[in-house]
Amino acid sequence: MTVPRPAQWFTAALKEALQRSGIVIDGSARSVYWPSPAPAATVKLTEVVSPRLGELVRDFLKPSQNLETDLIFEHTGEMNRAADAPAWETSEDCALAALNRFLITNGLPADEVHFDEGSGLSRNNLTTANATVALLQFMRQHRAGPDFIAALPVAGVDGTLRRRMKNTPAFQNLQGKTGTLRWANSLSGFVSTAAGEHLAFSLMLNRYASPPEHKRADELDDIAVMLAGFSGRTEESLPNQFAPLGTLIITPFVTAPFPHPARAEGHHYHDEFFSAPEHYADSTVALFIPKKFRVTDKIDFVVHFHGWRHTVASTLEEYRLIQQLADSGKNAVLVVPQGPYLAPDSFGGKLEDTNGFQAYMAEAVEKLRTSGALAQTNFDIGNIILSGHSGGYHVMAAILDHGGLREKIREVWLFDALYGGTEDFLAWQKTDDGRLLDIYTDHGGTREETENLMAAYKTNRVDFLSGEDTDITAEMLRTNRLVFLHSRLVHDDVVAKHGAFEEFLQSSCLENK
Repeated sequence: MTVPRPAQWFTAALKEALQRSGIVIDGSARSVYWPSPAPAATVKLTEVVSPRLGELVRDFLKPSQNLETDLIFEHTGEMNRAADAPAWETSEDCALAALNRFLITNGLPADEVHFDEGSGLSRNNLTTANATVALLQFMRQHRAGPDFIAALPVAGVDGTLRRRMKNTPAFQNLQGKTGTLRWANSLSGFVSTAAGEHLAFSLMLNRYASPPEHKRADELDDIAVMLAGFSGRTEESLPNQFAPLGTLIITPFVTAPFPHPARAEGHHYHDEFFSAPEHYADSTVALFIPKKFRVTDKIDFVVHFHGWRHTVASTLEEYRLIQQLADSGKNAVLVVPQGPYLAPDSFGGKLEDTNGFQAYMAEAVEKLRTSGALAQTNFDIGNIILSGHSGGYHVMAAILDHGGLREKIREVWLFDALYGGTEDFLAWQKTDDGRLLDIYTDHGGTREETENLMAAYKTNRVDFLSGEDTDITAEMLRTNRLVFLHSRLVHDDVVAKHGAFEEFLQSSCLENK
């Protein structure tokens, strides 16, 4: 049942509950319309502070609680009410105006969206699959993206999808929001394909009569499962996806990590076999040049190495490397090579050969010169930053030891990646006075090695900065060359969820654009 005056209902219920507990209450229950102030004669006994919206949103998106979404919608309207708004303008009117401004300001297709309330129950709420996908792509790149995505139901696990798509490739993989009215069914969200790519999708059925043996939701699930099982590749779409932020070049390299003789017969990991044609033949490299990039006689590079079971596409999207570089304002080119393709393997192929990294960077420079993306082609390599997540540590250690260009490598960033190679990192840092940033977690497998390294530094009276990643300021990062950050995040969240990659960039030796 709807409650016409919820605040008054609550105070009356609270009064009754207190009286049942033997507490004497005088007077009557009253409520005040927010945001009007309470009468001067009242005394505040206590208050309940709302959790942050990133936490609240899970409680109403996963089970699809229409009342809460409508309340948030109208609250948004009040928070955006113009100072000169007429008295007759309702919270809902203000929210609709704010929604339209949001769409237009962020380049989303406002002409494909028409809403008249926030619960989702009105048949006057209209949108297209195209507009929904545009919103999903925008939110994936937004700072609040991790909270937004975490609030969506997970296939076969929770919320409105808890009973759907179990025992399929979408199980525990697809995250999406359902929409159900009579004659209208939809499912929109994110799913990772069998090839490791992350897709945004929107499926809508309107006045669709399914066969007698099928429910309309089953039709949506069949398509979603097909997307999850897709083993093809669509890297060619990535340059268009990131075009608003700069120029992304996806191209094969002769000097790329693979193919390599050491994996010509494939690779065994426990009881799994990863063949060379499927997992060690991809020579893809991504080069990203941010917008307003300033070409000088020397160009700086950030070279990032992914961990196990990843691709170039999934690395760029999942860890928001391009967005974080663009937001940092730094004048550098991002380089991401394809390591073992969707395989549990830390081997860096040709980049672990002697001078393999030097040859690789020479090819990267040549690709940039011939790409047509830079106004000036007469440049050399400036500073290099090596960045790696998880299994990326192995190739980074080899590069520092014998990969070449060691004099150009000014910084090394380990994102929950210090599993080994510690002697190589130590020797480089000591000899070259390099800047080493290490972020580690409790359950990623790197804590013991990191703590052992910090203990060794203490024994040798070497100064370093350590602490929680949430407590370290930008100034502290800038003024320390040895940094060890403990994070309470899970292993896969350390690169992007708190914007660590962007923070490291902002405190780095790189120049601003």
